Amino acid sequence: MGRFHETDSFTRRMTPSRKRCTNERDNRFLSLSALHDRSATATEARNCLKEVRGLRVSERTIRRRLKEYRLNVRRPAKASKLIRNQRIASHQFGRDHDTGIKIHFTDESRFCFRSVDGRQRIW
Repeated sequence: MGRFHETDSFTRRMTPSRKRCTNERDNRFLSLSALHDRSATATEARNCLKEVRGLRVSERTIRRRLKEYRLNVRRPAKASKLIRNQRIASHQFGRDHDTGIKIHFTDESRFCFRSVDGRQRIW
């Protein structure tokens, strides 16, 4: 009751907490680098922060800071498989609308399978 008589309020006072190891500038750097490379892992973000800003922080801290910016880790969406009739119709559509242009596609994507279940994660 002593605090109520002093402050006329039941709200808790601000207590000094532990100093954060990253400042606002470091947090912005983390969020921008995560948005730049959506498939980067927390370990890669930690190593990047160590190289560029000279800070040593844990992967858990990286995840917490990104969560503050609403960048939660998620698995990429996966399209459902086509049933046999849909697959046949899709191939038929492709054959009917072939313009004769031959294009060579290459997939130069890099994937990092360091998570426990082997799935790629994106921020």
